[in-house]
Amino acid sequence: MIVAVTGFWTTPRGPQMYACLTYIEKNMRVDCEFPQTYQVPGPYCEFKQDGRLMGTTFPNSPVYLMPTLEIRRRTNVTLVPPNICRLTWMPLLDDRAYTYTCRVYQGSSWKENSMAFHQSVASAQTVKKLDACLTQENNLRMMCSFDPGEGTDPLFCTYTTESKVVASTSADKPQDPVYKNKAVAKIEGEVCHLNQTGVPADKPRNYTCAIQKKKTVEKTLLVDAKNLQKCCALSVLMQKGTALVLALLTPPLLSEYL
Repeated sequence: MIVAVTGFWTTPRGPQMYACLTYIEKNMRVDCEFPQTYQVPGPYCEFKQDGRLMGTTFPNSPVYLMPTLEIRRRTNVTLVPPNICRLTWMPLLDDRAYTYTCRVYQGSSWKENSMAFHQSVASAQTVKKLDACLTQENNLRMMCSFDPGEGTDPLFCTYTTESKVVASTSADKPQDPVYKNKAVAKIEGEVCHLNQTGVPADKPRNYTCAIQKKKTVEKTLLVDAKNLQKCCALSVLMQKGTALVLALLTPPLLSEYL
């Protein structure tokens, strides 16, 4: 018996995006991993670049939904089983930043995520994943995992919401007074953590994690206080690189990580 999974629609987690350059062709590949719901019709997906449709897996798409001939010659959007929508794109030779949006349709609903970066550094410096959870004290914790790329240039991390700096590891990004003494950002390994006292309860808000090195790459996540899951001990241990000792911890010790 197949049981429908509804978590895709009731939790804040949407598609997770990853970008790289193919090894030989040096084409850009963006993978959009999404939770399955087994709802029909679907899943179907589409990619846009700065709001411009690049490709879709919708069958029999109307003409007005099709990308231009120039784009169709340079792009390919496919579904890779079981739950990845993949964009392969022969980019133009420029150094401007583009925003790529992946939208996944399952049943009568859809979810999307966006990722902005310079195409020239897609293989080196990326934000791989952005997650959020609720601590036992009902505070917000966010984890932004990234690939720092090559080089020894200083690396900084900044969290923003509604054009306000929540917290940053850079002195050049002053914290908004609203979040003074309420939020702090720190980098541990290849993860930038945000710890914020309380969670905005008035409405869902987009939080953006920006990683700045030679270039700036970022990822955005919609944070909804009503749907935030509790932070689990395993996720904390994995962030600290000690997940392998989980089985050795007694309940009293394990509770210290929560």
